[in-house]
Amino acid sequence: MHPQYGGEQDPYGNQPYGQHGYAQQGYGGYGQQPYGYPMERPGTVLAVRILTFIAAVVALLFAALFGAAFAIPEVQDGLAAGAADAGLPAGTGIVIVAVALGFFGGYGIISLILGSIGGKRSSGVWWFQILFQGLMLALELLSFVTGGFGAIVFIVYTGVIVLLLSMSSTREWYKG
Repeated sequence: MHPQYGGEQDPYGNQPYGQHGYAQQGYGGYGQQPYGYPMERPGTVLAVRILTFIAAVVALLFAALFGAAFAIPEVQDGLAAGAADAGLPAGTGIVIVAVALGFFGGYGIISLILGSIGGKRSSGVWWFQILFQGLMLALELLSFVTGGFGAIVFIVYTGVIVLLLSMSSTREWYKG
């Protein structure tokens, strides 16, 4: 007897008359990301960008301080007197300040660029960051070994950036 007239029930629910008893197909679910593919930017990438921007600001402030040495005659006189006291040629102090200005200015500008492009998903950006931060870490270690014990702060700071860049989630996101 037909289910409409009080007979036995259809195991697939009440099908309208004339259907062949096939169950209605459900809707498709949401697509899944492939295994190992980060769905969004990991926090390590954001942390690297923030640390890089902070390093850029600090370096540019140091560059501004060294640049001010060229504008203040008393500082230039002090550099010349310090070089003379140490038995160095007269322009040595100015050369040291110029090198420091160039180093900190260059580091600041490159760090600013790296912080700006650090959000782009590209293996080239990742490699540029790794190479630049690795070079900076090597220079800081050299400074520490030659007696610049204040470099330990920069060694730890740059080491943290390299560590964050080396984490698997960061690498996967940049290479994805």
